[in-house]
Amino acid sequence: MSYTSLSISTPGRAWDGLEMGSAEWQANQEKIWATIAAAGGEILMGGYAAGIGRFVNIIRYPNAEASTQVLATLSAAQLNEFESSGPFVATPDWQEKIQSWIFHGYGRFLSRPFSRYSNKITPCKA
Repeated sequence: MSYTSLSISTPGRAWDGLEMGSAEWQANQEKIWATIAAAGGEILMGGYAAGIGRFVNIIRYPNAEASTQVLATLSAAQLNEFESSGPFVATPDWQEKIQSWIFHGYGRFLSRPFSRYSNKITPCKA
C-alpha cells in the first residue's frame, strides 16, 4: 500500500551561501530529487507557501519506511530542516474516515472533531 506524505520544511545548512541557479545550488536540487527517486518517491506537488514561509511537498512513496528514509537522508545531509512531516489524507478520504468514526459512536465524546485553531480534541461536557 502506498504512503503519501505532506512535508513542511526550510532549506538546510547545505544551502548557506549558495547563489540560486549556481552549479552548487543545482547539485543540491539534484541530490534531493535523486534521494526521493531512489526511495521510489513521486513528487505530486511541491512549492513555497508564502503564508507560512516554508516549502510544502506532497510525495507518494511505496510505504511509510521509504518516506522515513528520505527524511533521515535529507536531514543528515543538511539539505532540509523538516518542521513537520506526516501522512497526507485527501479531503474525501478524511470525510469518509471521520464519518465512520462518528457513526460508530466515538463522536459523542467530542464537542467538535477539530478546530482550525487547535489540533486538540475537546471532550463534551456531561
